[in-house]
Amino acid sequence: MKKLWLTVLLSPLFLMCRHNGHGGLHITEKVTDDLVYEFTADYPDSETGTVQNILSRHLKDAGMSFVNAELDADMGFDNGMFFYIRSRPGFLEIVCERSKNSEENYLRIQKMCKAVKNSLED
Repeated sequence: MKKLWLTVLLSPLFLMCRHNGHGGLHITEKVTDDLVYEFTADYPDSETGTVQNILSRHLKDAGMSFVNAELDADMGFDNGMFFYIRSRPGFLEIVCERSKNSEENYLRIQKMCKAVKNSLED
């Protein structure tokens, strides 16, 4: 009886842990009233290389490679692009303020994040 009770109590905890960061996929995108674009993705660690390659491809002309990189930084580039990024295996967060970017760069960041989202959801 104790084993059954313990199984009933621990099963939901195991499922939540498995879904959040241990093989699950959770993506959020939002634009605030003051045009701050926020993208967050929790994904299987095995997809990290794919995500890093997408970021590198989209920012290739800025001279940036994200392959094998773990970051927690404000990034600024010669073309005026500016965004915050936090990344580690299985996790990506990007925050881009419209007020600090041209419309072209702001949309470019959104396009890059949508490419990550589409790749992870396939």
